[in-house]
Amino acid sequence: SLRDQLLYPSTGDLSPDDYPDGHRLSQAHVLRQSMSGSKLLAILESVELGETAVRMGKGDPIRGLDVVADWSNILSLGEQQRLAFARILVNRPRLVIMDESTSALDVAAENKVFSLLNNMAEEQRHSGLPMTYISVGHRPTLLCHHEVKLLLKGGKDYSFARISRSDKDAVSNEAVLSNF
Repeated sequence: SLRDQLLYPSTGDLSPDDYPDGHRLSQAHVLRQSMSGSKLLAILESVELGETAVRMGKGDPIRGLDVVADWSNILSLGEQQRLAFARILVNRPRLVIMDESTSALDVAAENKVFSLLNNMAEEQRHSGLPMTYISVGHRPTLLCHHEVKLLLKGGKDYSFARISRSDKDAVSNEAVLSNF
């Protein structure tokens, strides 16, 4: 279901009674019990996938969350990437590693999902549970959403470099001009 896709990897119907004595209930299973349908729908809306739940639920988005389907055949690649960002927003991990995570999105959609990710990272930083995210990709616009880049120089050589505001502005301006 769409709900399971959002809650992954915390899907499953385990309860505290399913754990042997001395084992803790994982945060993932607690998440499944505590995440309301309206909260999941708000997250879907934030990544512009709210209409998917409405469509699948034949007008009832809460029902749409529980429709079982082969989402890889229903969602476009861009929608699948948006769903992956929604999953991050639901699960709030401490470490996120993304490979070509916005390759099927336009620049505006990329900016939106990374803005959501940055906002969440800032919230988590203030709560004492900072999040680190790493992107691998070919799009120059990814620089706009990060502070540091890793430069691989062949073999075992590498270096880290801060991404300056002027570098971000140059990439951003180039992206705007290329959309005309």
